[in-house]
Amino acid sequence: MLWWLSIAAKHGFDVVRYEDNALGTMTRNAAGKLWVSQIDLRPRIAYGARAASPAEEAHLHALAHEECFIAQSIRTEVRILTEGFCFPTEVSNTPSRHRRRAQTPVPHAGVLTRARS
Repeated sequence: MLWWLSIAAKHGFDVVRYEDNALGTMTRNAAGKLWVSQIDLRPRIAYGARAASPAEEAHLHALAHEECFIAQSIRTEVRILTEGFCFPTEVSNTPSRHRRRAQTPVPHAGVLTRARS
């Protein structure tokens, strides 16, 4: 998250709120031991005057993932669900032209997947 916020600021985006509800999935490995095999990140972002498009958000997440020391240190597949999640409009203080229309967080098909070997 901190890398994403730093990169977003360097690109001139006005982020006023950022939350992420991570979900880990445990499965058994080849030896039958439980491990966290997948992590899904579901960022929710509210913007001020300058908002990123969904494509720009995905690009920022890809850049941040490459800089993240945790992501670079694990074998777990990390999926970043970059589209279709937003704050309800009554919570966001962003101008309507920058708001996404959804009232509740809902998943979208857009997924950035980074698997580690």
